[in-house]
Amino acid sequence: PEWERPGAYELPYGTPEGLLTQERGGGLKGGARMRAILPGGPSSAFLTPDPDRALSPEALRAAGSNIGCGVMRGYAEGTCMMEAALDIAGFFAKESCGQCPACRMETTSLAMILDKVRQGQAPASALEQIPKLLDFNKGKGFCSLINMPGPPLLSAMKLFPEDFQAHLKTGTCAKK
Repeated sequence: PEWERPGAYELPYGTPEGLLTQERGGGLKGGARMRAILPGGPSSAFLTPDPDRALSPEALRAAGSNIGCGVMRGYAEGTCMMEAALDIAGFFAKESCGQCPACRMETTSLAMILDKVRQGQAPASALEQIPKLLDFNKGKGFCSLINMPGPPLLSAMKLFPEDFQAHLKTGTCAKK
């Protein structure tokens, strides 16, 4: 779901998360309860919602994410976060310009690994390859895109392991 009242809201650093997500944004469409947020766009780490958390670079860094470009996306309860991670991996694979072999290889490999997990066609050890691949390529790209898929993928795996495990075991998500 999207926000009830999507828009561009200019708020001072330190504004409580709930003021943006609930009061300004109106919550998720249809009154869906929020399961996760990406507070700074697709290159930020997932967080579980906290209406009292300050929206500032320091507070989001302390929570394990970042303010990034300031685009906040909410994910409803029932959303498969493995599939959300796959969407983000696919986004970065498409956005790679292709000039940098390390980035092209990393982003394509991440999307392929997660797609195999989604289909239940990967061993459990496949998930162990994601942090290794990210660490191996850290800082190797010509631009910063090579570092961008790491935070959302690693945080989704950490916060929502049950979604990944369901796909590994059955090829479907337990949330659906």
